[in-house]
Amino acid sequence: MVEASEISGEWQVLEGLDPSGTAFPAEAQLGEEAILVLKTASGFRGVQPLCPHQGASLMAAALMSNDSMIRCPRHNFVFRLDNGAGVNCRDLTLKIYSIRENSDRLEGLIAT
Repeated sequence: MVEASEISGEWQVLEGLDPSGTAFPAEAQLGEEAILVLKTASGFRGVQPLCPHQGASLMAAALMSNDSMIRCPRHNFVFRLDNGAGVNCRDLTLKIYSIRENSDRLEGLIAT
């Protein structure tokens, strides 16, 4: 997994998301992109909101394997949350975003 300190970019506050009071998954805006923020066993992670296969919403997707993977509810395609690689759909990749909790707010990393 690439550590946030190894990625160049700018952290942006995800407006309207309270880490302790928001129901996750939750939709957010990160720069020009809509993202879906997940609360996992190891913290928060952002993903593109639609499956790269056929554009199904990931709002009802299931977290798997101690929250290290996400499964699309439409065709059960599984993606790793560390790098977005497809597990049972190796030709597909899910876009992943670094999310951190900072002073009781969530921030997302806009890669540059």
